[in-house]
Amino acid sequence: MNEVIYSKKCNGVTHQVEPLVESAHDDGCYLYRLSATDDEGLGHSNTIEFQHGPVTESGINGLQSEHLLAVLIHRLRCFQSGDFACRENDIAITKLQEALMWLEHRTKSRIDRGVEGTSQR
Repeated sequence: MNEVIYSKKCNGVTHQVEPLVESAHDDGCYLYRLSATDDEGLGHSNTIEFQHGPVTESGINGLQSEHLLAVLIHRLRCFQSGDFACRENDIAITKLQEALMWLEHRTKSRIDRGVEGTSQR
């Protein structure tokens, strides 16, 4: 794929996110490469693999979006308890908590309709 969906250069380091695999199903992209590279080409990269397909049909094979939101909320709260506390972090925490709430609401709604864990809408 090699389409960069996020890129930022800061302090001589280029940070990028690119999807590596696009699903043939309706669940979109599920594998991403995150990289940080300096001007000399040195750096670090990781991949994140999200759940691909419903758990009941595909088994557990990746993370849920809610996992990453929880990590980000925790990380920013850690910043807020130290030397990096700022208004922007507080606002970001609030927005991430809201995003998590809506995803949890979606899951509850799917459970209530009896379609959670399936390909049904």
